[in-house]
Amino acid sequence: MKSKQQIVRQKSRELISKGAYLVAPGEKYTNGVPTGRDAIIIGVPKKVPKKDLSPCEIIPQAIDGVETDVIEFEPPTFLPPPKVINLNARTSKQRPAVGGISCGHPDITAGTIGGIVWKDGQRYAITNWHVGNMNDGKIDDLMLQPGPYDGGTMKDSLGRIVFKPYVHISGTSTCPIAAAAVKLFNAIARFTGSCTRMPNPVRVQSGENLVDMCLFGPLDVVQMQDIVYEMGLVNTKRWKDFSPGEKATKSGRTTGVTMFDCEYINATVRVGLDGNQFAVFDDVDVFGYGSAGGDSGSLILHQSETVGPVGALLFAGSKTSTIGCAWRNVRVVGGLD
Repeated sequence: MKSKQQIVRQKSRELISKGAYLVAPGEKYTNGVPTGRDAIIIGVPKKVPKKDLSPCEIIPQAIDGVETDVIEFEPPTFLPPPKVINLNARTSKQRPAVGGISCGHPDITAGTIGGIVWKDGQRYAITNWHVGNMNDGKIDDLMLQPGPYDGGTMKDSLGRIVFKPYVHISGTSTCPIAAAAVKLFNAIARFTGSCTRMPNPVRVQSGENLVDMCLFGPLDVVQMQDIVYEMGLVNTKRWKDFSPGEKATKSGRTTGVTMFDCEYINATVRVGLDGNQFAVFDDVDVFGYGSAGGDSGSLILHQSETVGPVGALLFAGSKTSTIGCAWRNVRVVGGLD
C-alpha cells in the first residue's frame, strides 16, 4: 500500500481541481475525536452535502486504500499587509538591520526580513519571493528596509536580490489562441441551440513549487546582524524539521512574536494571488493561526528554552492558519551553507 505522503504527492492536483485548498497526510477524526487511523486530510472552504455537489466535485471516501477526511479550511493567501500600521521599531529604518522587521521590493508593499542565511560563504538576508515582487522582481533589483508601505525609499536600500526561484502560477489565461477557441466554440453552441458553454480559458501550473523565497545582499555585520527582533541570536545553519503537534514561534513585522502549533507537514496547499490567480505549493508545513499581512518572510522556529532551531519560512496564511516552506527545501533550493 502507498504511504500517505506518496498519495498526497500523486493525487493533490486532482483533489485541488475538485475544490480542495489543502491536501495533507494526517489522522482520521470522527465527531472531533481522533481514531488513530491514517487519513488524507482534504481542506475545503465549506463542507456541503454530497447531494449538492456535481460528480466531479465529490471527494472519494478513500484513495488507494487510505481514508479521506474532509475538513473546513479557510483559503490561504500571500498575506498583503495592512495599509495603516503604527511606526515602531519593526516598521522603521534599522541599521544594522535585524530579522523580524519591515522590508520590501520598491514595487510592492512590505513584508518581513526573516534573518541572515549563508550561501557560498557569504551572508544574505532572506524573505519571500512575493516580497521580492513575485516573478516581476529581477536579480539585482534593490530591496528596501523598511518596505515602501512603511516609508522606505531608494535611499533605504539594504541590498540587491541575488536569488529568487521562479514560482509557477495558475489562473485565468491571457493566451489569445485559447480565448479565440473559446469564443468560436461558444458561437457554434449558440448557433446550434446548445445550452452548453465553455468557460474562460485557464492557465495550468506547469511545474512544482517548493519554496517562496528571496535572498538579497551580501550583507556585512554593520548592515545586518544575526539577530531576530525580540528573540535574540538565530543561527539558521541550525535547523530541524517540524512534526505535527510541535510548538512553533515567529517574529514578524505586523504581529510581532506569536506562538502556534504545527498541524500538518508534507502538505500541498493552494495559495491565492490577485484575482483568479493562484499557486500550488508542495511539501509545506501548516500551522495554526499566528500571522497577518506583512509577516511574510518571517522565520518559523521551534519553540524551546533556547532560540530555534529554524524549521520553516512563513509565506502565506489566513484567519485560521499559517503556512511555511519546510526549511529543508529552503536550504536545498537556495543552495544554503
